[in-house]
Amino acid sequence: GLGLLMAEALLASEGAQCLSLGTRTPLPDIRMAAMASAADIVALSFSAAYPARQALSALHALRQALPASVGVWAGGAALRDKARQLEGIRVIGDIGDTLEALREWRGSRRPDLS
Repeated sequence: GLGLLMAEALLASEGAQCLSLGTRTPLPDIRMAAMASAADIVALSFSAAYPARQALSALHALRQALPASVGVWAGGAALRDKARQLEGIRVIGDIGDTLEALREWRGSRRPDLS
């Protein structure tokens, strides 16, 4: 929970609207909340205590359950060195990378004015 709270604080400081669902929220509930709130991004954090295999499985299932227009971001110690196994998911390697990910996402959503 602490990593997710830290990420939420960083994102909120940059004007992102965050909806915290807490820890151990079931995937169907995450999907429903994302759809009901018209979320652009769903972010999850997996601590070192969380089994990596379960984290990967949950992320793959969530990616399949959400429209392609909704980004899925994930971080935490359980995902170290797992980025190659997570196609379609933005892996945040370090809490310090959160704001860079937000800037890149915002930049990709700006219309091309040329």
